[in-house]
Amino acid sequence: MKNQKSKEQELLCTLGSLPRNMMKHHGTTNLMEFVLHGICQEGFGITKAAYFVNNPDFDFLKGMAGYYHPESYSAKNTMWDEKESFTSCMLTSDFNQKVRQLHGKSFEKGNQSEIETIKKLSSILEFTTPCYHTWDVKYDNHGLFMFEVPENRAHVDDHLYDFLHLLGFCPVF
Repeated sequence: MKNQKSKEQELLCTLGSLPRNMMKHHGTTNLMEFVLHGICQEGFGITKAAYFVNNPDFDFLKGMAGYYHPESYSAKNTMWDEKESFTSCMLTSDFNQKVRQLHGKSFEKGNQSEIETIKKLSSILEFTTPCYHTWDVKYDNHGLFMFEVPENRAHVDDHLYDFLHLLGFCPVF
């Protein structure tokens, strides 16, 4: 039990720094990519993830950021201080660019159209064991976070959903 507590303390320290870094870099146009990296790479050990904004009012779904571990920024402890290098890495990440180029019609949260959208995106983005969360974000939009289920999913099941809301505070460009 002690080992699990130390993992939770590590998770709290790692993810607890995200709001501070978000405020420090609030004007950064690719803030979502930083936050997504922090959640996936530093926090939960997720190897592949995509974040979308679903806007029912204007009937569109837009890919905002993608994370794929083989294309991730290797200097995870210094990425917030190396904005230019991190941004360059994200511009050369094929998976991130693929996610950002995806757009389509919105889905109705909690309805069959949500499930159909998840299946379609899972196929396009080549997820093998996909899982996802949807939640309400600003301006009556919804966040959609799709990810590969990590081997150790205990903390994912217990805490991931709460930290995903940080993505909703990032500017949408």
